[in-house]
This record gives sequence, structure tokens and C-alpha cells, in this order.
Amino acid sequence: MADSAGFIPGITAAWKRVVEIFDTPRDLAAEMKAIESHIVAKNEGCLMVGFFSPHPNNARVDATTYWGGCCKAHPLSPVDDYLKGFVKSEHASFDLYKRKQYTKNKPSKYDLPDEESVFFHAETFPQYENENVGTVTVEGFGIECWGYEGMSSKLRYQNVSVLNRMLPSVPATKLLRRVEELRRGGECFGRNPEKEEADLEEFFGKPGASYTRQNSHMSRMDLQVNDLVRSLNRDDIFANFLDGSSICTKWLGGKEQGGIGLLNMLWQMIIAKQLSMCLTIYNQTATDFTQRTLSSLIVQDLWFQNVEIKLTNMKIGPASLGAPATDEEAVKAARFEEDGDAAVRDGEYEKAADLYTAAVNIDPRKMGYRCKRAATLLTLKRWEDAEEDAYICTQVDPEDADGWSQLGMARLGVGLSKRAREAFQRSIAVSGDAATAAMRKDLKDAEEKIAADMRAIEMEPDSRKKLELEKAYRDQDWDLGTKTIEIHSLAHKRQVEGLILFAERMRWPYLNEMRNFAKTAYSNFQAGKELQPQLYDWMYGLTLPGMWMSFKIMSALILCTPSIADRCSVAPTFDCGLVTPHGSYWRARTVLGRVLGCLPGVISLCGWVGPCPAVDFDSTQPQEGEDAAPRHIRIEAQVVAPRKNVPNKEQRFVEDFRPNEATQRRDNEDIPTYLADMGDHNRWFTPKPPAHEPSTVTLKRIQLKALRPDGDIITGHISLPVNEAVINKQDHHVHLVFALESNEATVTYTLHTNPLFVTLPACREGPHEVHMREETIFRSDRVRTVDQLKGYTPKDDDGGVMIINATGTGAEVLARAWCSERGKHAVVRRQGGPCYTCAVRAASGIGLGVGVVIWVS
Repeated sequence: MADSAGFIPGITAAWKRVVEIFDTPRDLAAEMKAIESHIVAKNEGCLMVGFFSPHPNNARVDATTYWGGCCKAHPLSPVDDYLKGFVKSEHASFDLYKRKQYTKNKPSKYDLPDEESVFFHAETFPQYENENVGTVTVEGFGIECWGYEGMSSKLRYQNVSVLNRMLPSVPATKLLRRVEELRRGGECFGRNPEKEEADLEEFFGKPGASYTRQNSHMSRMDLQVNDLVRSLNRDDIFANFLDGSSICTKWLGGKEQGGIGLLNMLWQMIIAKQLSMCLTIYNQTATDFTQRTLSSLIVQDLWFQNVEIKLTNMKIGPASLGAPATDEEAVKAARFEEDGDAAVRDGEYEKAADLYTAAVNIDPRKMGYRCKRAATLLTLKRWEDAEEDAYICTQVDPEDADGWSQLGMARLGVGLSKRAREAFQRSIAVSGDAATAAMRKDLKDAEEKIAADMRAIEMEPDSRKKLELEKAYRDQDWDLGTKTIEIHSLAHKRQVEGLILFAERMRWPYLNEMRNFAKTAYSNFQAGKELQPQLYDWMYGLTLPGMWMSFKIMSALILCTPSIADRCSVAPTFDCGLVTPHGSYWRARTVLGRVLGCLPGVISLCGWVGPCPAVDFDSTQPQEGEDAAPRHIRIEAQVVAPRKNVPNKEQRFVEDFRPNEATQRRDNEDIPTYLADMGDHNRWFTPKPPAHEPSTVTLKRIQLKALRPDGDIITGHISLPVNEAVINKQDHHVHLVFALESNEATVTYTLHTNPLFVTLPACREGPHEVHMREETIFRSDRVRTVDQLKGYTPKDDDGGVMIINATGTGAEVLARAWCSERGKHAVVRRQGGPCYTCAVRAASGIGLGVGVVIWVS
């Protein structure tokens, strides 16, 4: 139904203007076009902020910046990424802080792949953080809106299906072989569908087996991707890497730590890798794609890059076999041996094996008993048992030629022709000139078996059976019979190098001690020393991005500093800061990371901001000296909604780019009046930025006040010693004390909230003019110097923008502290940023809607 003006409800303002022009006399229409061109020219190169709104069932919000009026055909031109202040990685190990993209194709030009619809902690996005420490980019602001929307909205939900059908029973040999194949890579996925399908079915079963006829339209790839995604969501056999902070505990730890064992871990890595390969060519959607799915993709990617599994010979020596027999026991064991020999002569091999076993149990260090039992077991074709005895004989006495021959025969019996050949070769080598014809015949038999296996593979006409024969031949290399699994890091040198660089950049006060420990940590671990889970993960390059990586690198730093590791250890939560007698370090998304980030000499690296000044504790907590251990401190600060009115439409759309909203014709305004107003040059002006303030602000103290578990502040005096573990788990309020040149008394700000500070990219062709209709948001009475802030609260309902003049030395940190105390997000404008007009517009309701600009320079 049309409205009173003849427009269909929902039609955009732009289309209304088109209709009006065609209904307007030709001379007025020409003037309207001229005025619109005039307005576009006024906004040439101005900075615009656009939002993508969330779906009812998807909380994703995107924000981006454009330049206005850059060309007539396309008046919006995206700001180049290199101008947005995205932070670049300084070292390969720091790349772990950001998430990667696994899906290579979009479902369509306008649709996002499932992976990009999954929120995975704000810091993981490469576009989140700005080079201006403690601030985010405009894109980062949108990411915070997305996270807040997903956390707070009750309207959005996701039904997740889990595929709990029985998976194939896969032996360890096949898992180990497949993991090594995937680690080596080399094949281009999608080139050999038959082989790829066989590989998948070996570990997963036939894709789509659980689907009904309603899904008959789904392609082979649809079935694969959807089944793989749903399988990775199950928690009975696969790990949830989002639970807890460590990856290695998922296969090294018990069930209470979410452990699933090494073989299930390898199985999960194989299935996640299969999904990753599918996503390189897949361009549809999988509705059950979750954070958990993405975490499996991330871990498998790091696993196959950084981890190598090797099989080594089991180490066996006399001491590991048991205590030596006493003289009396030796006599008893010898009698069993004699009886066993008699049983062999009589052809009673089962009886002989039992008698030799009795002798071994009494005197486990005498290899003669094992050698005779191995010979008997070979006769009985009990290959695995014979292999164990023969192997022990060769490990205790590597020059035992008979033991090597027996080991070769046992391995040939179980189908390990390649390992049998190695054992026969060793038997001949240790025998030297005494090598017998029988030994050489055994070697020839093994080589003929290998040749026969190769011929069978080559001559097999059925391609599926040929693949099975090839895999069986390669499986021999991964038989665990007498082998031990060792997990090696391919990234430990890079990780140690990165950890040392992190310590250097953060000016770690224990640097020399930490460096010496870190350089030998991995080799010491390989030699048998223990590694704590967080340090293990770091040495192997295994971590989820964002807060997980930040937590891990600081934990590794502490664990590589022996003088404090026992007293400080690992933080109890992801968002704890670290306080040392020499300074402090804070997580980038916490209030102190954001407020103190603008201090001189403070950097942001891998989610940590520091080194910041040391802190003062209130009188209820012990004050310690220079030798005090560092403490993990968690700051209590309320989360503030990033944007009050995030659009929530039925369909995602680009919110209007509205820098010239005030210059559009108002409702019921006649065209001649509008044209006259817009064409009057006296009605246009260039807003003036705040003048430079020569005053100086000094941060005097950072005071921490402990809270009770119920949130109340602890008061009074505690005479009893305070347990360090209790301190570490307490939340704290922060008070920042400032000295201002203009005030004799100090000024204190309490950081009640955790606001966002946004750094904008530069505009072009500035400074930009504005029309008098836009004067409200540029009123000079909205400008405040930092000495006018205490006790001031701006009005939020008048559509204006508050400007904090932070041009004085040290003023920015006070401005940020005021924002925290008052619960205000802010745009921060520094040297090289946009003009005053664009900065104010970006902070106003037609931009980010934060309502505050911190004007630094």
C-alpha cells in the first residue's frame, strides 16, 4: 500500500529523490542534480562509516570505512587496508595470535562461507587491532559489536546436529600411517576423487549414510562436508579444544582434563584435515559449522605443520627386566629349562613354552631362556610373542646373531617383510664370516616377499584393491610391535626465538635467566625432563589464536623463568594481568590494557600491553619488596554495549552511508527553499579543531583495591598473612591518580567500565566543510579540556559529540581514564588521522555512535 506521498513503504531515500526529480519541472530537476553534485564535491574524500547488520539467527556485525565522492560512477571508495592501521606480525611464532582462513570459495558473490559466520574471540581477527596501542580499528569496533550482540541477544540461536553413528574400527598402524601421509602432503585435493573417497571411508565410513531421501539432491562433496562437520561436533571420542587452555592435555591428560588419548587425537586430526581439504574447493554451506568445528580446523593445521611422529625402538636393558635371580632361584630356573628342553625333544612345544616361561619368570635377566622360548614360539607360529622375546634378546645383547635371526623370522610371520629384512641383515652383519647359509636364505626369503608384494600392487587391475594393497605395504612401517611413539616438534627453534623476542620487546625484567632456560628447554625435555602443559604447547606451536595464544605465550615466559615459576606459575584466568615489582603487563582487551596503552614506551604484542608502570596495592594486601614474586591480577570492569542501536533487520544490508544526511531535503521542505539553502556559500563552514593545550598531565599511581568474591570492596586491616592463591583469584578495582599542572591536588579516576577506543584512518582532501544544518554536533561548548573532566557527564540525548582536548603532554591517558569511569567509548584522533569534521562525524550518530572524540593532535 502506498503512503500519502505515493511511495511504497520501505523505498529508500535515494529512490524517492529519483522519483521526485522525474516529477519536478525540468529546470528544478537540473538544479537538484547540480546541488547534489555540489554536496558530493563538498564531501570529496571524507571518511564514511558503514555497518552490515546482523541476521535474526546470526549475530555477525561488520563495520568498515569508505572515502566519499571519489568518483562520479561510484561515490564510495574503500579505504586501503594499509591505511587502516592493521597490526602486522613481527615473527612467525606471533602468527599464532590471528586466525587463518580455511574456506577458499564463497557460496555466492554476496554470501559468506560458514567459517566467516563463526565468532571466534575478537582478537583472533587480523583486522581487529590498531597500531595505536590500546585501540581498535573501525573493523575491530564492528567485531566487538558482533561479539556483544552474540553474547547478549536472546533472539539468535543455532541448532547444531551431531553425527554419532559408529565409525570404522581403525588400528593404530593405519592412523599413524595416514597422519604421516597428510603431514608430507604433496597431492592436490580434488584431482583423484576415487582415492580421496577411499581415504575418507577408511577412517570415517561412507559419507551420507545417515541421510534420508530428502537429502538425495546433495552432491558427494555436500555429503562429505556436512558429515565431517557434524562428526567434529561430537564429544564422546573427540576433543573440544575450546575447553581449557592447553592442547597437549587433550591426548596426554586424563578424562578430567578432557583427554581423549593419542589415537583418538590422531583420528580427530585426520577428519579435520579431510574437512580442511574439502573446504579448499567447496562453495556451499554447512549449517552445523560451529566454533568447535573451527577450533579443530585450527589445531589440525598447526599439528600437520609443527608436529612429527616417529617410531623408535623400545629401550630395554637388564634393569628394566627385573631383579637378578638368587643362587637358589637360578637353580630352580635351570631345572625348568632342562624340562623344557626335554619337552622340545618330545615334540611337546606348548609344554616347552610353558616351562621356559617359568624359567624366565624366575630369572628374567638370563637371555638363554628367552632365546629358547622364542624358538619354541616360532615353531608354534605365535609370531607376536616370539618377536617380543627375540627383540629383548637383541636389545640386551646387540651381537646376538641367533636373536636377530629369530626376530627376522617372527616379523616375517606377522607380515612385516621390510622389518624382517632389516633383522636378517643385522644377523649376517654381526655373524661376520660365521654367517650361515640358513641366514642368507632367510634374507633371500624376506627380499622375495617384498618383491612379491610390489608385483601384486603393480599388477592389480582393480584400482580400489590396488589402493588397499599400497596402504597395507606402507602400514608395515608403522607397526607398533616393538616400537615406541615419539612426538617431535618441528617448530621448537622458531618458538624459542619468538618467546625470546617477546621477552625483549616487553622488556621482561628476568630476560637473561629466561633466555638461558628457554634455549635448552626442548632438548632437556627430549632427554627426559618434564614440561608443563603450557610450555609444551608453546614449544610445539600448538594453540588456538587470540586469548589462548596470549595466555600461552605469557605462561611460557613465566615457566621459562625458574626464579619465579614456582611462586607465580600459570594464571587462573585468561584475562589476568601480571604485576611484578618492576612493572606490570595487561591483556590488550582489559581496561588497563586499553587505558594505559597510550603511555610512552608501552607496546602491544600478542595480546599483551606493557611494560606499564608498577602498581600499588591497598593496605589490606601485603606490600613486598624487589624480590617479591609476580602476581596474576584480574581487573573488575563492566562491559559497555559497543553501539546502542545495532540494526537488526530481516536481511543483512549495508546501513546508509550518511555523512551528508543533514544536507538531504527534509520532509515537507519545498525544493526551491532547499536549493537556496544548499547553494548559499555562507551556510557552509569548516569546523575548527581544539587548540593545542600546553599543560602536562602525569600519571602518579595505579592503585589496585581487592574485591570480595561477592564484588564488595575489602576494607579494614587484615592481620593474618594473605594466601598468594587467594590474591591471584580475587578481582580488583583500579584507581588512577593524576597530577595536573593546573591543579594543586591530584585527581583520581576509578576505572568502572571497559570502553573501546577506535582509531580512524585518514580522510582525503580535508579539512571538509559542513553545512549549518549539521552545526549541532560541532558546537564549541561540547569541547572539554582534561582539567574540566572530573565530575562532568555529557548529555547523550541531544545528538551532539563531546570533544576532549587531549593535546597536552600525557593528557590522552587521563581522557581514556575518564571514558572508563563514565562508561564512554571514544574515537581517538592522533597525528595523521582524519580531519576534525570526519572525526566528529565518525563519533556521531551517523557514524559509530560513540559520542566522544579524544583529540590528541
